[in-house]
Amino acid sequence: MEQNLYKMFVATVKHCGDKSGLMWKEAGSYKKVPYTEFKKHVDDFALGLYALGLRRGEFLALLSENRKEWTMTDLACHRLGVVDVPIYSTLTPKEIEYLLNDSGSKFAVVSTQEQLNKILAVRKSVPKLQRIIVMDRYTAPGEQSIMAVQDVLKLSAENAALAPQLDSENDKIRLDDVASIIYTSGTTG
Repeated sequence: MEQNLYKMFVATVKHCGDKSGLMWKEAGSYKKVPYTEFKKHVDDFALGLYALGLRRGEFLALLSENRKEWTMTDLACHRLGVVDVPIYSTLTPKEIEYLLNDSGSKFAVVSTQEQLNKILAVRKSVPKLQRIIVMDRYTAPGEQSIMAVQDVLKLSAENAALAPQLDSENDKIRLDDVASIIYTSGTTG
């Protein structure tokens, strides 16, 4: 049986269960989440993205520092067969505009208000971008296409009937499908 990235993650979860699957430092102390709990977050986020219309073969930009939600988003993309496009959090709005347009990203997940503001500064020049999802609290008055990660996670409960479709879509992922596009300074000039 062929193993794609998400199926390898599932195999790890089955093997490791309640062992710490992810650790991060918060307010001076380490927080942990077991593999089984983290998988639920990944699956819920993938289901929420699917409910919003993101499909296999489409592109999602990931503009964030290294953090637990980055990993959750990356694995959710692999669950869906969505190509993730990590973007350095230090890039300027103009550089981000180029990457969003060149990749044809339909969705973007950003970490902070600062990162959201970069995309909002160039939003009108990125016609394929339909939705922005923010990890932290944010303000964006009048922007209907922006939502919080927590709201995407909540969509999974309302759309639980779609879960078998996700399994079916994941089974269609081939080993030679593109999983991620990583832009470097050499590819962007």
